[in-house]
Amino acid sequence: MAELTPEEVRLFRHNGFLQLRDPLPDELLCEVRDLGYDHLAREVEPVVKDPDGRPIRLSKALERDPIFERAIRHPVVIEPLSSLLGPNFVAIRNRHNHLTLNPSRVRPDAFHRDNRQWTRSLVTIICYLEPTTLENGCTRVVPGSHLWPGIEPSRLEEDARIAGSGLLEQDVPVPMPAGGLLVIDSLVFHRIGTNRTEDSRMSMTFGFHAVDEFAAPYDPKRLLISGSYTYGGNDRA
Repeated sequence: MAELTPEEVRLFRHNGFLQLRDPLPDELLCEVRDLGYDHLAREVEPVVKDPDGRPIRLSKALERDPIFERAIRHPVVIEPLSSLLGPNFVAIRNRHNHLTLNPSRVRPDAFHRDNRQWTRSLVTIICYLEPTTLENGCTRVVPGSHLWPGIEPSRLEEDARIAGSGLLEQDVPVPMPAGGLLVIDSLVFHRIGTNRTEDSRMSMTFGFHAVDEFAAPYDPKRLLISGSYTYGGNDRA
């Protein structure tokens, strides 16, 4: 079973990240990876390029092909998320929802949060479509940093409090196998590591949150993944 144990939930709450036990199945993993490389090679829009003109990101994954929705509806994704978010939750289309290459580069990615304030936090899932190692730039996280107050700069080094706190020097690498799933609190400080190899490695990232019980049910930027929309506002007749 892919459901999280109470101990895993507590560890996630404490550290702000957790490696899930069960990977995406090989057949599904290969389909997603092959489609990703095909769209990158043909530069199927919307695509983001690095300063050298290399395609490194495929945006709007859920709008590209049904296989991406099939991937995030797989039990190895649904069941752990249900342990964290409850039975009713959505994927968001306007944050993450992309595939990313980490090509060989000199300048590392900057530490960042996926959103700025704890009142609108997400649960982010990163699926590694290829092995990610210390050499090719695995994700690096600062455990417990999701408890830091809200911040405005997107690059954490620009915040004087953080730059002088010593927090960023406490980061740890998180190597993952192909198909491995890493779930993070979107407020935890994290970045892509530096790729010191000659090759790229690919991952895909999606964001989730529980159904907003105070919002109108339909939002085109949300995709209901599990359960149903519920409304708990006290303005109901």
